[in-house]
Amino acid sequence: MVFTGDAGVGKTCLLSAICGGGSFDPEHRPTVMEDRDVAFETRDRRSGRGGPGGTKVEVRVRLSDTSGDEAYDRLRPLSYLDADLAVLCFSLSSPPSLRSATDRWRSELRHFLPAAPVVVVGTKADEREKLRAAAEEGAGAGPGEGAGAVTGAGAEELGRRRRSRGHCQLTNF
Repeated sequence: MVFTGDAGVGKTCLLSAICGGGSFDPEHRPTVMEDRDVAFETRDRRSGRGGPGGTKVEVRVRLSDTSGDEAYDRLRPLSYLDADLAVLCFSLSSPPSLRSATDRWRSELRHFLPAAPVVVVGTKADEREKLRAAAEEGAGAGPGEGAGAVTGAGAEELGRRRRSRGHCQLTNF
């Protein structure tokens, strides 16, 4: 599973949360390429064994954190080699990161992972809400029209255009 998107959109924070990395660190720490192996316990409901909940199975997943910096455009494709799923991240508090996800990252994933499913993840929902609240207090902003924030409709449109397997929006915390 490879996580991709612009630098600073929250990929590393998301991976830290998935891997149980503890509390949120607001400071941006650039990543070049970092792989983490994680084991999850789940139930195999297809097996028909083990009662109504299915059989317990351990699933091992390699999570690859990539750099969104253009300086690593030639190195990043190494992270795509064995990926079965792509997680395309953008910041809900940054319309340029949504445009980049639509223009740059969608093309890159299509080129290097043409058959892999993509899940679109909007990060920093808490920052989007702060931007909306600030804009509503200012002149000219209507309800839900936070300046500098990506709307839910904009995020859903990216998912539709990419024909993603799903999309979600989440906070840093």
